[in-house]
Amino acid sequence: MALHWAAVMLAFLLGVGLQLQQVHLQAGLWPLAALMVLLCAGVSVLARWRRLHGRSTASGRLPRLNTRPTQPPAWTWGVSALALAALAAGWGWAQWQAQDMLMQQWPAQWRGLGQAQPTVLRLTARVMAMPDHRPGGLGLRLAVLTVQPLPGDGPTETARGQPPGGQAWQGGMRWHRPDLPPRARVPESVGLFWPAPPAGQEPLPGEVWQWVVQLDVADGRANPGGPDLPLLAWERGERGQMRLAKGHAPPTRWQAATWRAPGWVERWRAHLRAGVLAHACPAGQAPATWGATCLSPGVAGLVRGLALGEQGAIQPADWDALRLTGTAHLAAISGLHVAMMGWLCARVLGWLWRRSPRAMARQPAPQVERVALVLGALGYALLSGWGVPAQRTVWMVGVVAALQATGHRWPWPLVCLLAAVGVVAWDPWALMSAGFWLSFVAVAVLMWSGDEPQLALSAQQGAWQSVREQARSLWRTQWVATVGLAPLSLVFFQATSLVGLVANLGAIPWFSLALTPLALLGLAFEPAWWLLQPLGQFTLDALAAVADHSVGWAWWVVPEVRGWAAALGLLGGAWCVAPVATRTRLLALPLCLPLLCPTSLSQRWPVPAQGEAEVWAADVGQGTAVLVRTARHALLFDTGPVRFGGNDAGRDTLDGLLRAVGVSGLDELQISHGDGDHVGGAVSLMRRWPVARLRASLAPDHALWSQADATGQVPAALPCVAGQHWQWDGVQFEVLHPAQAVASHDERPDNATSCVLAVRAQGRQVLLTGDIEADQEQALVDAMPPQALRSEVLLVAHHGSRTSSTEPFLQAVAPTWAVVQVGQRNRYGHPHPDVLQRLQAHGARVVTSPACGAWRWHSGNPQPPVCFKLLRQRYWHPGATDALPLTKATSHASPILHARGS
Repeated sequence: MALHWAAVMLAFLLGVGLQLQQVHLQAGLWPLAALMVLLCAGVSVLARWRRLHGRSTASGRLPRLNTRPTQPPAWTWGVSALALAALAAGWGWAQWQAQDMLMQQWPAQWRGLGQAQPTVLRLTARVMAMPDHRPGGLGLRLAVLTVQPLPGDGPTETARGQPPGGQAWQGGMRWHRPDLPPRARVPESVGLFWPAPPAGQEPLPGEVWQWVVQLDVADGRANPGGPDLPLLAWERGERGQMRLAKGHAPPTRWQAATWRAPGWVERWRAHLRAGVLAHACPAGQAPATWGATCLSPGVAGLVRGLALGEQGAIQPADWDALRLTGTAHLAAISGLHVAMMGWLCARVLGWLWRRSPRAMARQPAPQVERVALVLGALGYALLSGWGVPAQRTVWMVGVVAALQATGHRWPWPLVCLLAAVGVVAWDPWALMSAGFWLSFVAVAVLMWSGDEPQLALSAQQGAWQSVREQARSLWRTQWVATVGLAPLSLVFFQATSLVGLVANLGAIPWFSLALTPLALLGLAFEPAWWLLQPLGQFTLDALAAVADHSVGWAWWVVPEVRGWAAALGLLGGAWCVAPVATRTRLLALPLCLPLLCPTSLSQRWPVPAQGEAEVWAADVGQGTAVLVRTARHALLFDTGPVRFGGNDAGRDTLDGLLRAVGVSGLDELQISHGDGDHVGGAVSLMRRWPVARLRASLAPDHALWSQADATGQVPAALPCVAGQHWQWDGVQFEVLHPAQAVASHDERPDNATSCVLAVRAQGRQVLLTGDIEADQEQALVDAMPPQALRSEVLLVAHHGSRTSSTEPFLQAVAPTWAVVQVGQRNRYGHPHPDVLQRLQAHGARVVTSPACGAWRWHSGNPQPPVCFKLLRQRYWHPGATDALPLTKATSHASPILHARGS
């Protein structure tokens, strides 16, 4: 029967997975109808089988079926019907939830579609989650109570009475508007970023506040190797991003949180976090080595990660060290920590229970320990934010405890599948997260390998022999987990740590038995910080030292591979840890080769052939970053902007892009000029990647000239000067501007000194222009011979500003494709309508990064270039299903503004 139930649960997961692959959410509730039909069919088949073969036995188990071998067993039809019903149930459940989310919509005019600015709204909402501390402000998840459009753009009143304005809409109510589908509803949950709130005014979960806001555009940057940010917002239930409207009344607290207000768990977490922040060292004060009364920023972030699940609180440098050493999973709430907390609660309560004869007479201690195990794991999972690994552990602990209480024993695959069904039923989109697969595969790999470490000392063994056995078991467990999870890490992140096996041998027991208990103890007993500060700082320093000494070889990096290569690699990884003979495991090596050593056949983005060039215009927001690849070389032109609050495109976009397309290092990093939207990500990128040469138009005293790369070496430096040219693998590179380098400290680079780079391959040219303006464009037209500027691809200068892209320049370039790298609804209004009109008048097809995502052009491919956003588009992405009725799916608008007449 175990196989039958496994087939049913796998069918449910498959149904959810198939629904998640939809680009546009198809209409209809046919899966629910099919579910009812299949359930009826399954019940009728089972009923007929019971009439033919008798009722169940007294033990509750179905009798053994005795049929002739030539006839198919009767239960086959019942299991098939149930599996089909489960498939339809999975599809229908995910479809129903997705349709419910999509029916929560905002009117187009409120979002500012077709007009300069979105409508100003008065939002009254309840804070539903602990505020997220982000660089530069707070991220809030709000439950909408009322929303009301305001007339005009002037200041608004702060009184509780409703000021003049439009109708006030309640969250969840029907719109009844002609511009929206009949069943469209007011969104029930939104996100809000509150930049730099006043001290002491941080909202608490459960409080009701009022803001004057505007609908912000969803951050939908799409790049190979980058995160799916719209999916994260979708999983949180946020159907809109808000930003504070400028020039209006400040936020007002309308109602304090009472004990009956929802969100008590989140208020508890916020209270505990406030205690951690209260013990953080003031700016400029260093904690003592021992007996510290305050926590350093690194240790405070580590405590918040271990105790409360706030991975974003960990310092970027510490996170890089954890990532390089393969111990990042220990700094977050993992299933190991949740299970350990449940086990600790069960042990403590069981020890106390056995000391009371009256309690033992009422309830056996083992039953009490099982309840304490589940409640302890559940409490810690809620405290940590209820992530996917925590959910998986709670489900598995609950199932195992229930089976033990009823005297049953299930195979481990069935327990894992039931836990997976529970997690997916709670959140269908969890199937799309790497944490889901890493968490479940980690448990499955250990059980599949037959690894069951014995943690208790045997009475027949001596102390030394027992220690050896425990060490051997720990080594085998870590070896199995590392080998088994490495293929999955390569598939999701295109990298895996080579020092993680050794680093985790000491880090796992150290984090589990020392740091995590101390972090939790410190939440209730403040003197624990005195011991945690030196131990935590020692841990961070040790991991940073290991990362620094192993940089350059600590990671195995592979490009993104095709689906069949990923499937073979995962199969090979599972066979490597299977309980079979060692010689038999060697058969897994050929299966892993397409993943471990990809070729042009297995790579998602193959390396260009000799004489060919590939260009990636990354989607970095309001900034420039273009990757040019040849057969054996790579050049990055600019590195994108610095984000609000200190993050940058080098860390959050370009790092993943370089890994995904298969770049092992940069032969040249070229910085057009010193504006923050071009040089913003350079430092973080150089710290992560080896760079052979830096060519830039920067002031001589700029700090980037002395910045070391990932190997610890300072790259060779060259000023960007017209006339420089070189050849890589049959591809010609030439710098066209500026005429001379920035030579003095008094002469600062600006748009006029931007580098202009021409790339020629197979008779086709790409022109990268930086931020040059009209005067520099005219100088290029005057200086270059006829046809020298003619290019198939033009990176539009200055992000489409009206100070560039002049008529003579466009006439000389005559581009077929014009790429504009801008941020969606940016404050500069780029690209300017006049520029778009001129480009289209010259026959260019205009591509903007907000609509296209990363844009790929290949000189050896006669097909049109590729928009990455369309390749991975799903129904939760912005613009995929705007105003989508339940009866008909709409098609996505083209991200390319075609030339006139095309």
